[in-house]
Amino acid sequence: MVAAASDEARPRVAFAPGRKLGPAVERNLIRGRLGHLLASLEQGGELPTMDYLIIGSPGIATLTFEQLRAHLSRAIVAAIRR
Repeated sequence: MVAAASDEARPRVAFAPGRKLGPAVERNLIRGRLGHLLASLEQGGELPTMDYLIIGSPGIATLTFEQLRAHLSRAIVAAIRR
């Protein structure tokens, strides 16, 4: 994940899952799960207003929802620190 400062009123997110993550159906599933998690983080005030680029890595599709939430939270914190 990469984050950059933004002048927008809300966080903006872009997904760039590569073909190494699997076929289009699997990449779309990953994108949907991440989108749902990010929306819940934004509603809870846990997602700072920045621009985010989420790339993903092989194996992300095998994570449970809670594991994915934990990885995403850590990635957000790490991206903001940079």
